[in-house]
Amino acid sequence: MEIIKRTASAPYGMSALGGVIDLIGRRLGAEADRTALNNQSSRRGTDAVFLGKQPFSERLGTTLLAGLHA
Repeated sequence: MEIIKRTASAPYGMSALGGVIDLIGRRLGAEADRTALNNQSSRRGTDAVFLGKQPFSERLGTTLLAGLHA
């Protein structure tokens, strides 16, 4: 993770003038990976998150992150 503050974030556009958090991912492994997380609070808050990774070749793959919050 890299944090870029204030004016140093100018190359990222006008909406990033307050700063940018740059998440640098690792390389996908050779196998697909899927993870789901469900959480419910005592105040009836519910969160569900899914993360799926699928490699197509050594240099190409895809990642899907989806969330539902109520």
